[in-house]
Amino acid sequence: MSNTSNNSNSDITSLDSQHYDESSSSKDFRNSDDSLSTSLGGAGFLNDFKLATKVSSTNIDYVVPYKERQGILSRFCIIQQFKDPHLYPDSIKVFIVFICAVAAVIGPFQASILFPALRDIEKEYKTTATKTNISVGVYLLALGIFPIYHSSFSEMHGKRNVYVVSFMMLFVFCLLLCLVSHNISTFIILRFFCGVFSSSVQSLGAGTLADIYEPERRGSMFGFFYLGSLLAPLLAPIIGALLCNSFNWKSTQWFVLIFSIVVLLLLVFCLPETSTDFRTKKTIIADMIKNQQEQNKSSNEYEDAFDNEKQLEPDQNELASRILSREPSVMHYKKIVKPNNVGNTDEGKNDFREDNFDVLAPTLNKVTTNTTTKMQEIEDEIADQQLEKIKTIISENLQTFKKTGHYKEKIDYKLFFKLYFVKPLKMLLYLKHPPVILAIAFSSVSFGVLYYVNMTLEKTYSQPPYNFKPLYVGLCYIPNSVTYIIASIFGGRYVDKRLVKYKKEHNGVLFPESRLSYNVLLAVLLFPPALLIIGWCFDKKTFWVFPLIGTAIFGFSSMLIIGATNSYLTDEVKGSRGVALNNFVRQTFAAVACFTSDKAVNSMTVGWFFTFLAFVVLLASGSLILLKKKSAYFRNNYDIEKIKLQVETL
Repeated sequence: MSNTSNNSNSDITSLDSQHYDESSSSKDFRNSDDSLSTSLGGAGFLNDFKLATKVSSTNIDYVVPYKERQGILSRFCIIQQFKDPHLYPDSIKVFIVFICAVAAVIGPFQASILFPALRDIEKEYKTTATKTNISVGVYLLALGIFPIYHSSFSEMHGKRNVYVVSFMMLFVFCLLLCLVSHNISTFIILRFFCGVFSSSVQSLGAGTLADIYEPERRGSMFGFFYLGSLLAPLLAPIIGALLCNSFNWKSTQWFVLIFSIVVLLLLVFCLPETSTDFRTKKTIIADMIKNQQEQNKSSNEYEDAFDNEKQLEPDQNELASRILSREPSVMHYKKIVKPNNVGNTDEGKNDFREDNFDVLAPTLNKVTTNTTTKMQEIEDEIADQQLEKIKTIISENLQTFKKTGHYKEKIDYKLFFKLYFVKPLKMLLYLKHPPVILAIAFSSVSFGVLYYVNMTLEKTYSQPPYNFKPLYVGLCYIPNSVTYIIASIFGGRYVDKRLVKYKKEHNGVLFPESRLSYNVLLAVLLFPPALLIIGWCFDKKTFWVFPLIGTAIFGFSSMLIIGATNSYLTDEVKGSRGVALNNFVRQTFAAVACFTSDKAVNSMTVGWFFTFLAFVVLLASGSLILLKKKSAYFRNNYDIEKIKLQVETL
């Protein structure tokens, strides 16, 4: 065991340097994009489009072969799958983020489009305002819970599979909602399932962005990505109000159905797989299968299974794909084997640890975590067990194929259940890490308050003395939505500039908390006055414009917090996991806001309730102050790698 451990430990160093070597070559290629584009003819987007859609001598070494593409219906995708997603031309990267942003619209869009229609739903189903609010709440709850599952599934099967399947199912449930929701109970249930499948982009979109961009460029692109989600509160109420005025409230759901079809087509035809895990594991396992076949041939026990001498051996790539897709125990562990220089697996140099390396970027986790010797020994032991398990699976499949002509069909259903239903919930263990819970705490409180504002705005403007029609209620969401967009654009650019400056000042070292600076301070200072303006203007029934001044300020500060905390968690927890976890907690707060807003306002009056919310936000802001001041202490005394190991181990 110690021998293996030493081999693995020495291999970690060589693997680390190997990745930085790859980083250099990858950057050289990215820097030579202009010359490559020129050689293809044309300029700008058209040139980049040719580079990303057509295989030529220029890019053939960087493109995944057609037959090896990952994901459902991947043969129909017009953009090539690159072996290293960082190497996509800049225009194509922006296009990929655009697709994710459009897909991200549909989650909050389906929630917001109902705001102008809540009173019509209440009348048609002859129910109460509380129950119609529950239909919004359960949808938000689904948006919060299931990104954790989508994120876990994407680690095992790739992001494209999860994107496409989730939007196929969203289409089905939107169709059912339009056709068979004849009472409030059915409506609530179908809305819940719509939330389940529309939530995939909430976490995977951030993961896709992290796949293709370096950390110092992610801030502005996060701003661009969140423009999709932020356009929903701006456009959805207006569109919903227009549809309700022209037809009836169900027309809003038909609109969402058509929208989901458009997004599904974009995903199928324009979004390649950006995760490299499956392809890397497939290559590694195919090499292991080839080695096992050669050992079988050289052994005395090897016998031909068929009389026909031309009968082919099982194809290594086919068997590798089948093992990865049918044996969740293999794909569960995000482990890698380091191939040797000739392409075969060197059994003396296997590293089955989790791949925490970002090939191009100066990965933040490298400078923020130190795995202890004890943790390394535990990881080595798990790696050895996993290697033996994979070898056993390969051997069983080869023996079964030799005897019967087909592969082993037995599936471990108990393990299957643990992987697909229990393991995703283990992501909640990250909440034990102080920096994670501190960042999520303020983000969730501010997000919950956002829904108190939205629900109160709809209710107040539709009642005396305002008595606004649904269309005018929808238009009242414009001020805060516009400031969302402004904060998203300029907040992201500010974070990127700060990261570049921070990197220069600290000799190229980046820490996740460097994203939290004056942008967060400004947001914290703006929150209380915004809430006081909204609450007391509504309470005193002032002219309708004055509360909207408060919502505009509130929208600006909200987006500064959302952008900063999400990008922070993407770097701290790594990829889509942090965003999924943040989404889980904050959407739970949002659902609670929907369930309780009516009763809270009725009990305390609008003015005093929003005063109470202002104090809550001020208290919650202490979590970010603590995170910023104690970041070095948390880094030195809390190891997130231990939690990662707990999450990965069943």
